[in-house]
Amino acid sequence: MEHRFGLITAPDANDWHAQRLVSALSAVGQVERIDPASLRVVCGRSQQGDVLVTLAGGADARRFDAVVLGRLVTGGADADLALDGARAIELCGVPSFNRVGPMLAAQDKLWTAAVLARAGLPTPLCSSVPCPEDAVVALAEVGAAVAKPVFGSLGEGVFRCDGARERSRLARMAGRSAHLVQRFVAPGGVDYRLFVVGDKVEACIRREARAGQLRSNAALGARAVPAVARRLWRELAVEATRVLGLSFAGVDLVEGDSGPAILEVNGFPGFRAIQRATARDMAEAIARFVAHAVRWSRRSRRGERLGS
Repeated sequence: MEHRFGLITAPDANDWHAQRLVSALSAVGQVERIDPASLRVVCGRSQQGDVLVTLAGGADARRFDAVVLGRLVTGGADADLALDGARAIELCGVPSFNRVGPMLAAQDKLWTAAVLARAGLPTPLCSSVPCPEDAVVALAEVGAAVAKPVFGSLGEGVFRCDGARERSRLARMAGRSAHLVQRFVAPGGVDYRLFVVGDKVEACIRREARAGQLRSNAALGARAVPAVARRLWRELAVEATRVLGLSFAGVDLVEGDSGPAILEVNGFPGFRAIQRATARDMAEAIARFVAHAVRWSRRSRRGERLGS
C-alpha cells in the first residue's frame, strides 16, 4: 500500500524548500500540500461521544500516514490556530516530522542552550538579559560575548559585544525584546553546519563569513564549502538532535581551543546552501526517513494485532 503524506507549509509557489520536499516525498508515496490556514480542529462531546478530529484541506487529517511540517506561520493564517491544528494532528495519532513542540522549542536559543548543557553537551556559556540593567552583569559573567535575540534566524540581530558602544546597544535591545549573550569562541566568522536526519549526519559544510563579518549565514553572503565532519562532531550533532526531540535538524558547531561547541540547533533548517555546496539533497534524506518510520510503524501495528 502506497504511503500518503501531508506537507503542511505556506502556499508560496516560490518556496524552494517546499518544492524539494514535494518532489522527494512524491518519490516514496503520494503527497498532498496543505495550507496551514486550512487546518481546523473539531473537539469535545457530541451525540456520537467524545470527538477529536483535525481537518486538513477540508478532510480528516487521519487520511495521512505521516505529515511533514514546513513553514506553518504565514500571512494568511493565524499563527496560534495553525500551531494548534498541527498539534491536534499529532493527538489524532498521525506521526509528524518534526513535531510541533520540539520544533518550536528549538527556535528558543536560550532553552536550546539549557537543554544541551543539562545533557552534558558542549555549548558556550550564555546568560539571558531580561532587562537593560542586566546587560553589564551578564557580560561580566560570560566574558567576551556575542549578543543574540532569543528568538531569531538568519543571523539577524547578532553582534559582538566587546566595547562600550556594543554594550549600550545590548542594553537598548534588551529593553525591546528577549536577548542573550553567548561566550565568543575564537576565531569567529567560521562554523560548521551538520544536517542530521534520524541518527545520521547526512551532510556537513564549512561556513565562512564575509571579510570583516561575524555572522556566517548563507543568507548574508557567507561562503559555504563541503566539509568532512569528524566523528566527535557527528556524535554531538546526533545527540543534540535527539535530546531536543527532533527527527531532523541543522546543528551549528564551532571548533575552538577547548574543542567543539554547539552554538545552535535549528528545528526547520534550510538546506539550499548544503545542496549547492555538496550536491546532496536533504529533502530526499528526510523523505527516506519519514517513509522508513511509516513502514516501521505499520509493521509494529501488524505485529501487535497478530500477537493479540
